[in-house]
Amino acid sequence: QSRFIQSELNKIKSGTTSVVAIYYKSLANLKLVCPPKPEQDRLVERFNHLVLKSNLLNDLLNKKIDSIKFLKASLLDQAFKEEL
Repeated sequence: QSRFIQSELNKIKSGTTSVVAIYYKSLANLKLVCPPKPEQDRLVERFNHLVLKSNLLNDLLNKKIDSIKFLKASLLDQAFKEEL
């Protein structure tokens, strides 16, 4: 998404007006800029934290869904027994 990479890809693309391609031989020589190792570590730590939170939210959501299913079954049972 960076302007630098977009510029580099525009330089190595080839093709006609309707089809554009970037071939592996050209792509293999593309130089990528990576953040310093401490920044990479910080990003990985942040990502892992978000994954953990996402998993916790997913577990909570599944418990809520199970509760709603149980409540529905209970209400239907009471309704058919004319206990409501």
